[in-house]
Amino acid sequence: MLAAYPSLASRPQERYEVLDRWGISSAILSPLPATVDFLTTVFGEIADALGDVPYFHIGGDECVLDDWAASAEISAYQASLGLESTGDLHAWFLRRLADALAERGSRTVVWDEAFVSGRLRPDTIVMPWRGEHVARRAAAAGHDVVATPVFPMYFDYAEAASPEEPAGLGDAITVADVAAFAPAPSEWPEEERARVIGVQFQLWSERIPDGRTLDYRAWPRGCAAAEVAWTGGRPGLRTSSAASIPIWSGWTRSAWSTARCPARGPGSGAAPDGVATARAPSPCTT
Repeated sequence: MLAAYPSLASRPQERYEVLDRWGISSAILSPLPATVDFLTTVFGEIADALGDVPYFHIGGDECVLDDWAASAEISAYQASLGLESTGDLHAWFLRRLADALAERGSRTVVWDEAFVSGRLRPDTIVMPWRGEHVARRAAAAGHDVVATPVFPMYFDYAEAASPEEPAGLGDAITVADVAAFAPAPSEWPEEERARVIGVQFQLWSERIPDGRTLDYRAWPRGCAAAEVAWTGGRPGLRTSSAASIPIWSGWTRSAWSTARCPARGPGSGAAPDGVATARAPSPCTT
C-alpha cells in the first residue's frame, strides 16, 4: 500500500518498494485522519463487493511503531487525543477502524497484539497466536476467541523430526499434536470456555515452493484440526481409536494418502524431497 500511496506513510517523504522478502517491516501507515478515511473507504468498497460481511479481519499484529514515535506530526496528534504512548495510539487507531466496520454491520477480528494494546470494542474477536494464556485473558475480558496458537496450529512448522522433511520452522508439530489440542481447556470456567467460537490453522507460505509441499503441510493435519473444531477436542475422541469420528492421529501418512487419492498408491504421501527439488503440484487435490 505504501508503495502506491506513500502519502499515507509515517514517513511520507520516503520512497517505498513492494517487499521482495518475508519478515516484519518497519514501514507503517500513519494513524492520522487521512489514513483512517482512506482505509474506511477501502473497507467499504470490499464490503460492498462481497455483500454481507459479518466478520472483517484488520490484523494489528507485528507493528513496529518507531516511525510514529519519531514523527513530530504524529506525536502532536497523539497528544491532542490525550494518549500517553504510541501503544495507546495504536489501540486507538484500531478502535477507530473497528467502529467504522461496526457501522456497516461487521465485527472486527484482530490478532492478539491488538487485544494486549487494549481499547478494543467488546464485540471484537481475538485470534491469539501466542498461546493459551493470551486466549484465556481475551476470553476472561469478554471477547470471543478463535484459537490459533503457534503450537499446534502453525502448519508451516515441520510435520516430523526427520531430515527428509521439507524446510520448515521450529520444532515438529505432528498430526497427534494437533489431534490432542483442546481449544477450550476443561480447567477454564464455563463462561470463558463458551467464548471460544472457533479454531484456525495457519499455513504461512514463505517456505512452500510448490503445490505438493503445500498439500503435504496441510494434510492430514488439517483434518485433525477440523475434528478438533467440530468436537471441541473432547478427550475421548482424541484417545479412542474406536470412536465414530476418524482419529487422524492414528493414521499413517501412507494410509491417509491412499484413502484420499487411491491413484497414488501406498507411500505416495511421502514428504517432498525438499525445497531445492520442487515438484509439480499433486494430481489429486482436496
